[in-house]
Amino acid sequence: MQDVYRISPEIDSLKGLSTVDIIKHYNGWHEGHFELSNGHHTNGYIEKMAFLENAVAMQEMGQRLAALFQDKIDQVDVVIGPLQIGATLGYATALEMGKRWNLRHLNVVEHYERVDNQ
Repeated sequence: MQDVYRISPEIDSLKGLSTVDIIKHYNGWHEGHFELSNGHHTNGYIEKMAFLENAVAMQEMGQRLAALFQDKIDQVDVVIGPLQIGATLGYATALEMGKRWNLRHLNVVEHYERVDNQ
């Protein structure tokens, strides 16, 4: 991983927290009884924008996601994520990995089928 400029000393305080605790720290976890748009019920949900709008939280999440691919980093050409929320996480991850990032909508399955058949 490349050494990325650290946004704030606050990022060091996130290092000891679990990912769930980071989400809670930025008020991204809501508990209670909720009915989802698909009609299912849940006792909690993640309000993604509550923590994604914080650059420090995003940097830490990008570092954690990049670490999951550390042993395969040489196989990564570009990082993509589903539009809106996934794009933000994808950007933070690509930055940490020192890889290209793409915001365009891309049907990944069709793309890889086309590459495999060439």
